[in-house]
Amino acid sequence: MASRRGSRKPYRWNAGAGRYIDPDSGRFVPKQAEVRALDERITAGIDQVRAVTVGVLEGAVSVEDWQTAVAVELRRMHTQAAALGRGGWQQMTPRDWGRIGRALRDEYAYLANFAVTLAGGNLSEAQVNARLTLYVNGIWSSYWKGVAGAMQGAGMTEERRILTPAEHCKDCESYAAQGWQPLGSLPEPGEGSACGHNCRCIKVYRTPDGRMVDEWMTEYDVDFTGEVA
Repeated sequence: MASRRGSRKPYRWNAGAGRYIDPDSGRFVPKQAEVRALDERITAGIDQVRAVTVGVLEGAVSVEDWQTAVAVELRRMHTQAAALGRGGWQQMTPRDWGRIGRALRDEYAYLANFAVTLAGGNLSEAQVNARLTLYVNGIWSSYWKGVAGAMQGAGMTEERRILTPAEHCKDCESYAAQGWQPLGSLPEPGEGSACGHNCRCIKVYRTPDGRMVDEWMTEYDVDFTGEVA
């Protein structure tokens, strides 16, 4: 997010506002653009791991090489997602890197168990891809953890969960119904819910005086019932 293709200048980060700035226009980059970039990265990651999975299922790639390739892609995706939410690589703190490291250790452990199952030859390509998609979707929560750090630095003190147009579990509906809560009170999207890594909820943030950092309302028409039209 902090860099763009072509000759255009990279986005700058305004820590006080918790927003990226487009140097060409001098305007804030819509928060929705961050999520669109994240969705594009998730799609690319899914394509990448599926490509190497075809190789292992056809016997052209060993399970060990497959596990290494998927682990490398997961590391790239989680760190990139966290940096995107945090405001860029330069905004990442030792605490941020430590959190990502812990998350990756868990992912690597799941992947190791998955590799054992895969080596057993009892999974179809569809089953393997479905499970890999869940792993890749896990970067959603890494992004929102990065956002949480950025919002704290921007002086935000309250947060709320919002349901975007998607199928939601009862847990997410319950979080959304709680309305505004102190920053850090609600689980990050992708965690603490039955939908897990399939979650597509968002969070919005504000200060005690009502200043909000997000522009979700301009695109999703938030009606403050916890749902999005």
